[in-house]
Amino acid sequence: MRTGDRRRHGPPSGLASCVGSALLTRSPVALSALRWIIPLGNLNPTGHVFPTDHLYFESVSPPSGSPPTPVVSPGNVVVAQAGGQTNSG
Repeated sequence: MRTGDRRRHGPPSGLASCVGSALLTRSPVALSALRWIIPLGNLNPTGHVFPTDHLYFESVSPPSGSPPTPVVSPGNVVVAQAGGQTNSG
């Protein structure tokens, strides 16, 4: 495997293998807080001309001064990376 190649076989170094069949048991965000989900494999030129290897949870805009939308683990998993972005307009 080349350095930087995201395709892996098995868990990243130091993480245990998955056990059982139910990996994701709930949404990481309350469904009532979601505007939509942009799925894995999304094509959206010009930014995504190849299928994406990630997905997006788009939340509804909370009223000004509201606390951030809670995010929880979607199951008995290790979250390796999470990010956020704010779009204006």
